[in-house]
Amino acid sequence: MTGAQSALVVPTPDEDTCSWWLTKPRYAFQSPDVMVRTGGSVDRRFAANGTTGARVDMTPGEVSAWIPVNTRLDGWRAGTRARQPFMISLRFSYPEGASDAKARAVEAAAEKKVTRLAEELAKALPARPST
Repeated sequence: MTGAQSALVVPTPDEDTCSWWLTKPRYAFQSPDVMVRTGGSVDRRFAANGTTGARVDMTPGEVSAWIPVNTRLDGWRAGTRARQPFMISLRFSYPEGASDAKARAVEAAAEKKVTRLAEELAKALPARPST
């Protein structure tokens, strides 16, 4: 999905989060390049933020897609909807000394990539079993 040839995957004990480093982290505290959250952690975060519709959030160096169940992002193929709620975050970097225009172009490319990754994830994740 990302174009990387390999990835370091670190599962977490809660099994709600999976992280990928597309290059070996330089520091133990370095955040992952791609992180996917599902399950209860997403339910709690959506409830705390009042999230009911799909959206993309951008902060410097990171873009996240928030996808509640049965929603979709603009740009997804017709008929594609999330069968379970999830979040996907993508870390990116700016070229050194980038102009404002170049930085905006990098951000636009990252938003497009996370939208594409979210669509692929929505197609791949099964519906969450009813409890």
